[in-house]
Amino acid sequence: MKDRMQDSSHNQLGFFPSIIRLAAICYTLLLVYGTLFPFHGWLAPAGGLSENFLIADPQSLSKTDLITNFLVYLPFGLFWGALFLRRWPIPVALAAVAFLGFLLSFCLEFVQVFLPARISALSDLVLNGLGAVAGGVLANFLSGRWAWGRHLKELRREKFMQGALANIGLLTLAVWALSQLSPLVPSIGVSNLRQGLKPLWYTLNGQTPLVPLQALGYFFSTAALGAILLGVARSRRFALVFFILGVWAVLLLKVPVLSRQLSLEALLGCAAGFLCLGLVYRVSDRSLAFMAAVLLVAAFLSESLRPGSSDAYYSLNWIPFKGHMRNLVGLAAILWSGWIFLGIGYAVRFLCPKGKQRIFMLGGGLAVFCLAFAVEWLQRSIPGRYPDMTDVAIALGAWAVAWTGMNARTVRGDGGGKALGNG
Repeated sequence: MKDRMQDSSHNQLGFFPSIIRLAAICYTLLLVYGTLFPFHGWLAPAGGLSENFLIADPQSLSKTDLITNFLVYLPFGLFWGALFLRRWPIPVALAAVAFLGFLLSFCLEFVQVFLPARISALSDLVLNGLGAVAGGVLANFLSGRWAWGRHLKELRREKFMQGALANIGLLTLAVWALSQLSPLVPSIGVSNLRQGLKPLWYTLNGQTPLVPLQALGYFFSTAALGAILLGVARSRRFALVFFILGVWAVLLLKVPVLSRQLSLEALLGCAAGFLCLGLVYRVSDRSLAFMAAVLLVAAFLSESLRPGSSDAYYSLNWIPFKGHMRNLVGLAAILWSGWIFLGIGYAVRFLCPKGKQRIFMLGGGLAVFCLAFAVEWLQRSIPGRYPDMTDVAIALGAWAVAWTGMNARTVRGDGGGKALGNG
């Protein structure tokens, strides 16, 4: 039925307040953790606070540091801005986001004075605060109070199902796109464009061999994401065209983005995924959800168990988020690990029988932990892989987000959905 995902209890951004609140709290704690890690070696500053607090030294700045300090606080402002905009007028909400962002950064920079391994910099405070403000402004645009936001909200209501489960499915696709385009910093210089096209050019010229397992991973991911979009769209035809154009756009946008590259494996894998979606175009929603779950697990295994670019072997890192919040590569890794298990959570929740949600959530969480941990353990014997307990934590977190608000009226039966029409 067309209204199987109807729900009027979501907030301005289309997500349940509980999801936004959980994301805001967890991300704030993650910022504190990443900023103060490793939490040992506390010492009083030798030169006093005046010489160590909020140091203004342009020579110590790098472009990567500037971008990272801005981007890590953007989700902070987005999440808290979404909550504040539900209760307060726009100026008050944005002022609250700015105050909270600068206050958190100021406090953390002050504490960093007592950590010899960290530097309390004025640039960090300014960029962190500006990142929070930018996130608040983005939340305002998405809230529907501006014309652009209203058009986006209307498009979402017209083309896709409403409710928590549909939101989780769309969020999965959005996080995938962010993982492909992170760190979201473009450079149109000739050298960077050449770097972005290097893998494709080298493979076409025979200088580097094609990696079938990498292409297979793109195929699994593309087919799974397409199955999710077909399941939450009101029109299968629109969803298929929208998905194909969107994926090609993301792949092409990778070329000018710093540290991102376009490969022949990506092009071939995505093209095969589109072909697969054309073959399953008319299957039921439950079949699409089952297909998405299987393919996402296959994508996770094919990518995680593929040898890396070096011949070195690494031991398992047991400290969650060690270094993930300090650079753009770490942030991108968080996004990649998150979208897969967010999508798996969506698919399993869709298939879950009515009244069995809690059992499936807890049992599935245990299965996710075992799968993620087993993969990280196996990576110890795979060259070029970096086994990390952070990936296990992210997998569990993404799974939990997919089940947030499960008691809300989101889907008729929250798993017994009938097939949609293909119109």
